[in-house]
Amino acid sequence: MKRFIPLFILTGLLFGQDVKTLYLFELEDESEYVGELIADTPDNVTIKRMDGSVVNIPAYKVIKRTKIDESQWDQESGEIIFGNLHDSRYFFSPSAFALEQGEGYSMNAYSLYWAFQYGIDDNISLGAGASVFGLTSLSAKYTVPSNTEDFNFAVGWFWVGNPFIEEGKSIINIPFTVATWGDKEKNISSGFGYNLEADKHPLVLNIGGTNRMSRSTALVFELWGFNYTSYNTGTSYNTREKVTNTLIYGGPGVRVLRKKTKKRLFGLFKQNNYAGSNVIDFQIFFLHTDGETIGPLPMIGASKRF
Repeated sequence: MKRFIPLFILTGLLFGQDVKTLYLFELEDESEYVGELIADTPDNVTIKRMDGSVVNIPAYKVIKRTKIDESQWDQESGEIIFGNLHDSRYFFSPSAFALEQGEGYSMNAYSLYWAFQYGIDDNISLGAGASVFGLTSLSAKYTVPSNTEDFNFAVGWFWVGNPFIEEGKSIINIPFTVATWGDKEKNISSGFGYNLEADKHPLVLNIGGTNRMSRSTALVFELWGFNYTSYNTGTSYNTREKVTNTLIYGGPGVRVLRKKTKKRLFGLFKQNNYAGSNVIDFQIFFLHTDGETIGPLPMIGASKRF
């Protein structure tokens, strides 16, 4: 039996030579190299690129190196198949995935509504938004730690109001829960909330989902349904009547994941200046309220992960 031990050791060494540790090297001129680290000294970094060529780079020019899995490299296109960096939400509605500490995103719709969300630790994020129409929003989300890869659960709070009006400053005030099934590239979420500002039927329902189709595109869908309270002015300005409105909103769309981000935000935030940090969203949505349906209408938005 002993004579077989060296054979096992030799076999392990031979197969071990096929295992590659790959890195994405980002340089100060914003160029990138993907390959194996051959040598690393205080003066030079030697890299064996994926095409087999070997380059020597002055060490001071390498500003960041990120370990990547060999399966992320697409030999045909010569690109990294990057992960979904915008997994914590769909177009607008939340998933149960969390932002990492020190990371976040900013987003806008038609450049009329702007919002951001920031991870204060690996499970808690806070956000705010504002529109040119005076509406503002506040949000918070806590993702419950889980050992299960294909199921995540989160609780949160979402508020929308207008601080510039006397009555009805708070339009939407929703504590919510959301559950997500699937991984970050392909998943579906179901959310439930309770609108404290709705006089009748305060239950809030929300579903969303995404399916990564290619390096640069993903299908995204979301749908909302809830009641909210507005105020009608009577014959006198001082006469106001509370009205409960039903709103159903949402639809399908496409998310385009742009190849890379050029700006580094002056080092203020943890950097994700690689492919997929920026996305552009195209959504076709319907709006149903008070028995009337409007749509389909186009929605164009953009988001940046920082």
